[in-house]
Amino acid sequence: LCPALNEEIPIRLLYLQVVLGQVCGLATVKQSELRLTDTLDIIEACNGSLPRYPKPARSLATAKRRLGLNVDDFIIKRPICTVCFKFYSLDAISKLDSPNCLVRNCKGKVWVIDKDSAAGRAPAKIHCYVSLRKSLQRFFLRADFVKNFQSMSARARADGPLQDHEYMHDFCDGLAYGRTELGLERLKLADGTVADVQIRRGPTHTLMSVDIGCSMTINVDWFGIIKGRHHSTGGMYITFNNLDRSVRYLQHNVHLAMNIPGPKEPSLEQLNHLIEPLYEEMNELYGGVRLPVHGREEPAALFGAIEMRSCDLPGSRKFEAFAAHGHKHNPCFFCCIEYDEINDAAGYDVENFVLRDEWVQIKAAFASCDARTAKAKKEIFTEFGQRWSKFFELAGWKMSGCAIDYMHNFYRECQVLCRRHNLDASFVVGITKDMFMGMLVDGYLLDKPLWRKLEATVNSIQWPSGIGRLPSNLADHHNFAKADQWRRWVNIQPTILYIVWRDASDHIRSEPPDIPGNASSKPTFLQNLREIYEVFLFASIAERILASKTISMEEVERGHRYLRQCCTEMLRLGVHMVPNHHLAMHYPDIFRLLGPVYAWWLYAHERFNGMQEKVPHNGKANGEMELTLTRWWVLRQRLLELLASFPADSNPKEHALITRILSENKRAAGTLRAHLGTTGTSLMVPRRIKKATNLRALPHKNIYPLLLDFLHTVYPNLSIANEMNLDPSCITFSSRQSVKIFPMVVNEGTRFGSVMDKHSSAD
Repeated sequence: LCPALNEEIPIRLLYLQVVLGQVCGLATVKQSELRLTDTLDIIEACNGSLPRYPKPARSLATAKRRLGLNVDDFIIKRPICTVCFKFYSLDAISKLDSPNCLVRNCKGKVWVIDKDSAAGRAPAKIHCYVSLRKSLQRFFLRADFVKNFQSMSARARADGPLQDHEYMHDFCDGLAYGRTELGLERLKLADGTVADVQIRRGPTHTLMSVDIGCSMTINVDWFGIIKGRHHSTGGMYITFNNLDRSVRYLQHNVHLAMNIPGPKEPSLEQLNHLIEPLYEEMNELYGGVRLPVHGREEPAALFGAIEMRSCDLPGSRKFEAFAAHGHKHNPCFFCCIEYDEINDAAGYDVENFVLRDEWVQIKAAFASCDARTAKAKKEIFTEFGQRWSKFFELAGWKMSGCAIDYMHNFYRECQVLCRRHNLDASFVVGITKDMFMGMLVDGYLLDKPLWRKLEATVNSIQWPSGIGRLPSNLADHHNFAKADQWRRWVNIQPTILYIVWRDASDHIRSEPPDIPGNASSKPTFLQNLREIYEVFLFASIAERILASKTISMEEVERGHRYLRQCCTEMLRLGVHMVPNHHLAMHYPDIFRLLGPVYAWWLYAHERFNGMQEKVPHNGKANGEMELTLTRWWVLRQRLLELLASFPADSNPKEHALITRILSENKRAAGTLRAHLGTTGTSLMVPRRIKKATNLRALPHKNIYPLLLDFLHTVYPNLSIANEMNLDPSCITFSSRQSVKIFPMVVNEGTRFGSVMDKHSSAD
């Protein structure tokens, strides 16, 4: 991993200081190279000569390469057409007579004149791809990754799947985990049907039965990277379900396959060109590859498959090449309802849903691929809502592996999605936000005094400092900006609305406030506050049950019954329903396949987008900005791998340099040092706590005996006694001098405040 380990310690230490000064600090490339050459001259003057082999590096690029930090070695820059995104090799570009794309009716360009290039040509647009196989090679050489990578065969249950009363803790408890059959090939048969056919003799194996079976989740989402003008970049992330959930979404354990170049989201046809290298590698991993693994003397066979796709609603429709959620005849890729039935009882009659046949949809996708005319493709799309995606050629790829993201579905929609796809906001609005905006705000169920009362009640809540707050100006601005805020609101909405709507006898009154005379539109649903309050109560109960870290199928069914009751009551009241209401009716099937929501909702992936949005770049289009973001992501991973690769017997000064970087103050939020600090230490506490705490003076009277019992458990070989003990051979646990209270701790980058801290009203 690090060729510099073969060089002398002073040279290696110099590489570290110079490269980390440029990567983590403020040094420019020129300043770093001057420091590198000047220090080498000093070493030569002191020792009389420099090492002859390997010859010390005098450029920053060479020093990075020696340390394994030359990230371009891990990024494939693929030239593509500026319009259709078709791939052209550099050799093909050099042979083209014209810069025009060869695809029929495409007006894109393939190359531009570049006087600085030896060939005189440069790609007009580039697409950056990070090899999944090379990333897996790096990951499996890390001791921490291998330690946290849980073998599927070791987790296989001898007594079969979990029973309905047993709790699911992660994706590994779902039916989809490790069930991918190996040794198959997807073929189109003579009659037009499609099937996964066994191509190897012998018994059928699954990811669960092989030595190293790698279950993966893929996500794609678009985000803006330029302020002031529209430019959407799409991050495609792959996470590894074998990892424990506590470390699965750490940035150094997540593979960034590509940043899809903007400025607009690609069409499905363009996306099919971009995913070709990933498709080829997934086919290769499905057949098995041999990789070196930390702790093993010989390379091991690794099999891998994408067992889950977790995206927002528009992203999932692109992965499945399915119609948009506003399609008249095919709004749902699980069942065969019509769009009009979303506002009808048939859209919530779960027992009578006509579910789609996955193989019929796959057959329609292959037929769409083979269709010669646009008219034939349109007929298939109208009937089945299906188009072609390259991923349909992967054995085992079925629509049941696509999750309905709970975060976007239940809490809120993304307004950027509405603008991006030119959709009415109601098309992708989340259930909680639809109830808040469509009923409370647009239904005028709160007048100005009631909004003031709601604001005062919300602002009086004492929140734990480890979670986010709600806005303090709800009386004037009736909205929440983030999904996490909608989540907090749905937790407290029954209590808040009860306080706001109750009368003098502590009962919810039936009559709503008067509708303002200047109202732009009057509500059309039945405005009975008692019945509306029950709807909000049902939604909160359902969310409280379904959004649990661990859950059984019995609890899923119970929470789903409350959610169905919420939807049917909204229908009865005449409230307008949105696609997310119907999609939530398929929750039980998704939970059974994929486990609890913590295994597949998109909070972590939204955080990845936020991290990339903050990366400085040069503002150049045609893939240059996406290349900068991809380099930044890989560099963060490579730097952490470098720090972990140093042997235990390396020079103490190298360890001191690494320790200094890891223990750097985290106030420089968003920098590489902050990331390394949060990943290098699992728990951080304040540096200085001057005064000890009197445990007897705390309002919690049982703290002292509880801590004493804890010490007896942790140190069973020590004789620890309370302060009333007179035996001199015992260690006295003083209630006044033994304990200090931390105002906060930071665990894995998340700050948790103490209820005893009085420095801030936020704690």
